[in-house]
This record gives sequence, C-alpha cells and structure tokens, in this order.
Amino acid sequence: MQQSFIPKVTLPLDALLAQRQSTSPISDATSGNGPWPGPHRGRKHGQGLDFEELRQYVPGDDTRHIDWKVTARRNATYTRLYREEKERLLTVALDFRSPMFTGSETLSAVTAGLLAAKIAWQAADLSNRCNLVIQTDHKLHTIAPATGTNSALSACKLIADTFNYAIKNRNPSNLTDMEPLLKQLLGRGRFTGSVVVISAGDELGGGFDQLMPVLSSSAAVAWVLIEDPMEWQTMPNGRYGYRHALSGDLSGDSSRDNSKQHSNEFVRINADFAAQLKSLLEEAKKTLIDRVQNAGASTVSIRHGTTDVMRALYQWQILA
Repeated sequence: MQQSFIPKVTLPLDALLAQRQSTSPISDATSGNGPWPGPHRGRKHGQGLDFEELRQYVPGDDTRHIDWKVTARRNATYTRLYREEKERLLTVALDFRSPMFTGSETLSAVTAGLLAAKIAWQAADLSNRCNLVIQTDHKLHTIAPATGTNSALSACKLIADTFNYAIKNRNPSNLTDMEPLLKQLLGRGRFTGSVVVISAGDELGGGFDQLMPVLSSSAAVAWVLIEDPMEWQTMPNGRYGYRHALSGDLSGDSSRDNSKQHSNEFVRINADFAAQLKSLLEEAKKTLIDRVQNAGASTVSIRHGTTDVMRALYQWQILA
C-alpha cells in the first residue's frame, strides 16, 4: 500500500521563530562593512578603541592621537592609530515569486523562508545589522536594517506575512524577472552590505547579466540555490500525476472551487525517460550556476542541507 504524503505548503510564524534554536556561535571575527559604528573591526583606521599600531606622525593624522610620551622619548612625533569600529551589514534577498511555490515534497518557498529566518537569527546573535528584501510576483516587500532580537522578529513576521500574500496572489501567467530586486539592492548603496540571495533562479531576466556584476563588484554576494529533490534524484518508474496551476490557490481552502483553476495531468516515467530527465535537469542547473558565478556571485546549493549553506556563508565572510 502506497503511503500518502502531505507536502509542506505552509510557513507559519512559529516555524520561523523556531529557527532561532538552530543557530551556532562563530569564533572568527572579520571586518565590519556597514556605515554605522559597531562592535566589529572596520577595514580602515578611524575613531575607535581597538589599537592598531604606533608610527611616526604624517601630515593628515589626527593630532588628538599623538603619543606625547613616545614623542618625548624618541625626539620625533609619533601617533597612535586605532581601527575604526563598524557594524557588519547583511541584506537577505528572498525570492517568493510563483516558481518558488512548487515542489515534490516541500514548496521551495517554504525551504527558502526557513533558511532566511535562520540567517536572520544568526545575524542577530552576531550583532550584525540585517536588512530583508522579498520579491513576489507583484512587488517588493522590505524592512529597514536593524540589529538584535527585534530585527530577527521583524524579519520572521515579514517572511510569514509575505508568504501568505504571495501564495494568495500568485500570477504564474505573468512572471516578473529579478530585475526589480537587483535594482533595489543596487539603489541601497553602502546600506546593502553583504548580500545573500535565496532563490531557485527561475526567470533571471535579460538585465541580470548587467546588474549582478555591478552589485557583486561593490558587495560580497552569495547565491543560495533552492533545489527540489526531483532535480537531482532519479525518479522511480511509475505513473505520476501533477497539477498545472492556471491561477491557482495553494492555501488549502477546501471551500473554494478550484476545478476551473487547475488542470490535472499525468505522465508515465520509465528508466530511460528518468535518466534523460535527470540529465536535462543537471545540464540546466549547471548553466544557471555558471551564469550566476560569471556575474560575480558565489553559489551554494541547499541540497546538502542548511549546515553546508551556513558553513559557506561563514567561509565567504558573508556572516561573521
């Protein structure tokens, strides 16, 4: 008897808040990249408490930092340099367009939303200032950069609210590309910081190859590729049913008449067909990864789990 499987098609706020329990501390400190004062060492000298070096005075040095005791001993003017303290700034860019609301086991949007919440909680634990931008079929949803627990709570609420909005207002027949999201990130300038894009990479758009290189030249960009198990696993032989959403409702509201909104289709899979399908999907994925990497972004796949994703973000100093 074949077991029934209920796909994960909801993203409740409780599930996002629970991602706080899965964060882990990081010991390696890196430079701050934001415009605000903060606890992380900046990339340049300036006002701060973190002593960097003692050297002879050169024109332009802050005279307030002259070390008069060393100057008297060495009969030459010496100044103390301090490392400017800055906050780490992170922007999470989340894709909630129609293609993300598909999946063989779990909706890609659910996987992406949970990961975004996990990153927001980790940023809060690390005292990073976090900004969230979510793209749906119709518009962008954002919150202002903030730090601490309240920042993560606001991010979780925006993810949950936007998920519910996106799932009820899907427009797969008129899919927008990612150009509005990229323009939003570029428009924030120094208030963008490091960037994590969480998306399956559908419909990047013609402007992607011009906009993404500009963004990646001014910020560290990591692209987390959301994949479905069907994209890397060979499908067993059998007859598969699938639903083609015309304007559909995935909210689970059984009171609504969806008979005119969806058409049910079936396809029979044998070993040869499954092998060809897997090969085509792997080729398409490689093309996508090459395109993203050629635009200057680092890529990591969700297929091996969130632990590998978080490890890569630390390795690339996106999170620190």
